[in-house]
Amino acid sequence: MGEENVSTDWVGRFIYARSLAWPFLMKYPDVVVRPRSPMDVAQILRIANRNKIPVVA
Repeated sequence: MGEENVSTDWVGRFIYARSLAWPFLMKYPDVVVRPRSPMDVAQILRIANRNKIPVVA
């Protein structure tokens, strides 16, 4: 995947944050991963499943 496709900093996570009551109930992801291919998606989901990490698309 490479570090360039993974964000753990606040700005990178803020871009993908979601809320129905902006900004009061903002939910921030812990990590943002941007896959570049179907193989990347499969690898990410395999690792998440193995470690019981929730994934939101």
